[in-house]
Parts: sequence; structure tokens; C-alpha cells
Amino acid sequence: MSLHTAAIFFVLLLSSLIGEPYHASIRQKGDVKRSSECKNLSSQLYSDAQSQFQEADVRIGAEATTKLKSFIADGISQMANAKDEQCKEAKQNFSQFMHELIRNAEGRQASNNAAGPTHGEITVASFNSAKNSVCPLFPFC
Repeated sequence: MSLHTAAIFFVLLLSSLIGEPYHASIRQKGDVKRSSECKNLSSQLYSDAQSQFQEADVRIGAEATTKLKSFIADGISQMANAKDEQCKEAKQNFSQFMHELIRNAEGRQASNNAAGPTHGEITVASFNSAKNSVCPLFPFC
């Protein structure tokens, strides 16, 4: 039996012992097995942000959108081997950041225009102000 054949036999034997089919144990390079809480966390957070902006009737500028996406990506990159509890904590912390971001944008708009109903806008300045008020905040900053 060649070394290659022996290695395949060994992998098949191990996969049968741990109950995972051979093909399921093969992952592409860079592929990370994610728990259910952590799957698509980046898109979940961005989608939650969009929903919260809509509910609060707050707009976000293009530069602030870029900053928000980068903020999320930087946080997610810190969680390569995260467990469910860490992903839950990240979601809660992101929600805290979003609350501060929206509150900050609404406050800035109210102080700029005291007459009549207004719509807040997330700018780079309001983004930075919200970030500075909540950081350090796992895993984002």
C-alpha cells in the first residue's frame, strides 16, 4: 500500500469514527466553519443597520456608509475563530453602537434646525463622534 493510499484510508477511517462524511471534512482554503450565530455576521450587522436607519428615519451619507462597512469588516476580522457567545456579544455591542450613532445624528440635526420635523443624517463627523463615545467595544474597536 502506497503512502498516499494509506493517508486516504486513514482519513476515511477517521471520518467514519467522528461521524462526518469524508467530503464534509474537506474545506476550501480560507473556508472557516462558522457556528449558526456567526454565519454571515457581517451582512447581518449591515442589514440591521439599514433597518435601524429606516426605522429612525435617518439617512447615511456615502462616506459614512464606507466608514460603517469598514467598522463592521474590521470587527468581523477580529473574530476568525469566534464562538456563538462572542458573536452574540458582537451583535449586542453593534446594537449599542447603532443606538449611539442614531442618537448622535438626530441630536446634531435637532441642534442645526430647531423648527419643524427633521431627518437626521449620519455623517463622517457623527460616525466618529459615536465611535469615540462607545470605544473600546468588542470586537469593533
